[in-house]
Amino acid sequence: VAGGATFNKDVYINGSLLSASSGWIAPTMLNNWVNYSSDFNPCSYFLDPMGFVHLRGLVKNGSSVGAVIFSLPINLRPKYNNIFTATANDAFAEIRVNSNGDVYAAALGSTVWTSLDGIHYSLN
Repeated sequence: VAGGATFNKDVYINGSLLSASSGWIAPTMLNNWVNYSSDFNPCSYFLDPMGFVHLRGLVKNGSSVGAVIFSLPINLRPKYNNIFTATANDAFAEIRVNSNGDVYAAALGSTVWTSLDGIHYSLN
């Protein structure tokens, strides 16, 4: 949290309890996607105290570009479909986080490796 602030009480966003101490959560990956290696961030998501969902991880071996990497739980899904720019196999990729919770590389992605690092959106 900016300025080193800490939260000692429960925080609610849109009626959902947010634990200030919650950490990164590893989703169940789909369509043969797996973590790239232990040298890089594992595929995971995190809800921060300000109501932003953060994604991270380097994934590989999906069944195809466009195959869903994982689905977010209902309470962390964005209100609208989102498109993000990312890197995949040393090229640009289009990562989509849809309102149904699906996270996938929609275009110019790669099954060699695709990065989810730095993707974040607001639940508000």
